[in-house]
Amino acid sequence: MSLADIIRNGVERIATNAEIKEFFQHLDGETLVVNLIGDSTVTFTVNNGELAVHEGEAQDAPAITDIEPQKFVGFINGKTPFGGLFIAEFAEYLQPRKGKFDEMGGDFWLLNPISEALLQLYREDPEFRGMVDSFAHPSSKA
Repeated sequence: MSLADIIRNGVERIATNAEIKEFFQHLDGETLVVNLIGDSTVTFTVNNGELAVHEGEAQDAPAITDIEPQKFVGFINGKTPFGGLFIAEFAEYLQPRKGKFDEMGGDFWLLNPISEALLQLYREDPEFRGMVDSFAHPSSKA
């Protein structure tokens, strides 16, 4: 299973959470593209207040970045919380092709609520945790 598949599965699960739905109501129109190097590209969008993810790259996105899949896994399993990164650390994780960083993530700030929601799901849902852990440690059985 690709990381893009795991992310899509996770977003489908969190999209039904009332607290998460309420949070994303205020982010309508936001778009972020994440190229998972060697895996695939996913586009996160917020339409009508609902977070969605699809495979492929939205060319009109204000933020497009490349990231190693294992580093993105750190955002999901809490080993590297996006909200805990300092501006000097962003370049260790994200290689922007479009958009800029600032102290709050800049054009990439949408990764913070997405990673927080996926982290919450990772902690609460054993099936999702197993998928993430299997990707993070392919030789171990989750």
